[in-house]
Amino acid sequence: DGESNVVSVDYNHSSADAQLIVHGKLVADASDGREGPIHLTANESWKGILFSDTQEENKIIDCRISKATESAIAIELDSHVEIIGNRIFENSSAGLGAAIDVNGSNNVVIQQNLIANNTSSNATGGIVCDASIPEISNNVIVNNTGTYGAFILKSGADVTLVNNTIANNESTNGSPFLFYVFQAYPEVMNSIIIDDGTLFFAPFGDPVISYTCLTGGYAGTGNIDTDPMFNDPSEGNGSEFSGVYANWMLADGSPCIDAGNPDAMYNDMDNSVNNMGAYGGPNGMMPTSIGDDVTELVAANSLRNYPNPFNPTTNIAFNVEKAGNVSVDIFNARGQKVTTLVDEYLLAGAHSVVWNGTNDRGDNVASGIYLYKMKAGGRYTSTKKMILLK
Repeated sequence: DGESNVVSVDYNHSSADAQLIVHGKLVADASDGREGPIHLTANESWKGILFSDTQEENKIIDCRISKATESAIAIELDSHVEIIGNRIFENSSAGLGAAIDVNGSNNVVIQQNLIANNTSSNATGGIVCDASIPEISNNVIVNNTGTYGAFILKSGADVTLVNNTIANNESTNGSPFLFYVFQAYPEVMNSIIIDDGTLFFAPFGDPVISYTCLTGGYAGTGNIDTDPMFNDPSEGNGSEFSGVYANWMLADGSPCIDAGNPDAMYNDMDNSVNNMGAYGGPNGMMPTSIGDDVTELVAANSLRNYPNPFNPTTNIAFNVEKAGNVSVDIFNARGQKVTTLVDEYLLAGAHSVVWNGTNDRGDNVASGIYLYKMKAGGRYTSTKKMILLK
């Protein structure tokens, strides 16, 4: 319990029964690069990290998590966790998601992670979402092995997957599927999904997919079926082939370049049209070098909110490239300012602020579309849209 500001951790407990259980607040954040990434592992094995019934602002950022035997990161009972910029690899499980398992928790962000070479004997080597709707964007999910290769989404896990690269995973099920979707209605956009087998087992209705490159094709606006032309992908499917040291960026001439949703809100950081996959969009991954043990988070100003739509509160997260004066303002659909959330000098790095749906007088505002605008350094501006539902 309590807050941890540890810069570097090597967890080398000798017992396979060891597990880090968080009921209070855990912040494991090495994104400033002072001491390199935080390593959470064991000499042989451990059970991983469990966040249980904690509504604190838990953060796992720029960590390396391996050798867990239940789930590298398990989240339950409405816990709040940001999982950003991590390398989650060589973990295993039986009935949970070997990399990440989210159960009954909506306030979860899974972004800019490399999730590779994890295995599960009776679930998925990737991510399970059970009665949960986390934000999942800009992840590389590759070379995982499980009953279902990359995802299990069930019991109302109506997630939206944006700008993810999902490739070379392996399903060991008698009828292999990359996704198991049960009583859930996910949406996929601006992503790359490559698999030798059938993509979706979804008896209650197929996912809604747009502007995505999928093996075998799929009905939906902007979808394509072609070789995405990765720079240097792994040589085969599943955890026997290393996805950690492969290069999943798009080669020059890739048909996935500038092929994502053309709406400006999805533009890449250079303001060009969205590139499909984890390296595209306003929060694209930016690796320093392939095989290096450091994955650089977005080193530019960025802005997002979650959940969206929301009621009654939403978190507005933003990254500041250089220290300076920063403002975050809320406007209604007519462009009238509703309130100012931030107006101060901030250091470079990741920040967040909560908007509770009130104006500058403290009055509750009506349902509808609102804009939030960030200004940084006197030059950079970004405006995003969010929806308040009551």
